[in-house]
Amino acid sequence: MVCIFAGLVSFCIGVFIHRQIMSSEMDMRVDWNDSLGTVYEDIAYGKDAQQKFDLLVPADKSRKSYGMVVYFHAGGFTAGDKKEDRPLLQYFCSKGYVVAGINYILQNGKNKASVYSMSVDARNGIIKAVQEAKRLGYDINGIAIGGGSAGASLAMITAFRDNGHLGAPVKFCLSMVGGSTFEPKAWYMPNANYNDPEIAKAAAFWCTTMTGEEVTPHQMVTGEYLKALERVSACTMVNDSTCPFLGAYGVMDRVVPITTLPYLENALKEHKVKHDIYRFPNSGHPLQHDRKIALQFYNKLNEYLDTYLPVR
Repeated sequence: MVCIFAGLVSFCIGVFIHRQIMSSEMDMRVDWNDSLGTVYEDIAYGKDAQQKFDLLVPADKSRKSYGMVVYFHAGGFTAGDKKEDRPLLQYFCSKGYVVAGINYILQNGKNKASVYSMSVDARNGIIKAVQEAKRLGYDINGIAIGGGSAGASLAMITAFRDNGHLGAPVKFCLSMVGGSTFEPKAWYMPNANYNDPEIAKAAAFWCTTMTGEEVTPHQMVTGEYLKALERVSACTMVNDSTCPFLGAYGVMDRVVPITTLPYLENALKEHKVKHDIYRFPNSGHPLQHDRKIALQFYNKLNEYLDTYLPVR
């Protein structure tokens, strides 16, 4: 029981903080200067100090409309900051996109933040970023939403749940090792029997932490917990109108286990959603040991940008 509990809470308390390798190993760093664009930092979309975003706008203001790339930082829902992704944001902006790196209220033990409340922050941040871009003279005609690890989970939720309510349509979603479900069996309890009182208690704690709703051990037994999980599980939000999806996952990942991926993959296939998912067979959470596949993924990302969010 101690091992099960430790495995459950490790993701929540932020023991693992994901770091992307994309910008350093896939030619995604740029020599940023005023000729490429302008950075507007810490624009508020709410009253909390964490409810802020950075907006990067390209120097070229001659186009009638622009695509926007939104990226949510990693950090296990307890840590991380948009500034850590600045090289990646600069890369997207250098290609001609308006770019938003959005923070959200993290779970720090002093508040009741959950994956659900963070997804609401994510949605509100995108709406405000689109409005701010327009105020600066950049009308947004489409959005690509992405993120790493915890940020990727938020990216999927907002892309699948909130498309049509963000001020511009979502053209595709990018997930770097993001969990699309918070079913305990998909994470650290593959053979869990919820009729076992101790296992039901640990699983209920996990579900409560993630959803922000009180989930009881009894609800784990009856299956009622699934309703609460729907509000944070992007795989249950997939439908026939879901935007295209691009994902990267480490087969050896011990933070977001590869066992969470079939939930999403099956939903995308069922609804015939265009998707490309890259498995990194020798890599863990940082996707660090499969350079050849990393380069393939990088090329596919640029293909998605050119196809679904072209710069014109």
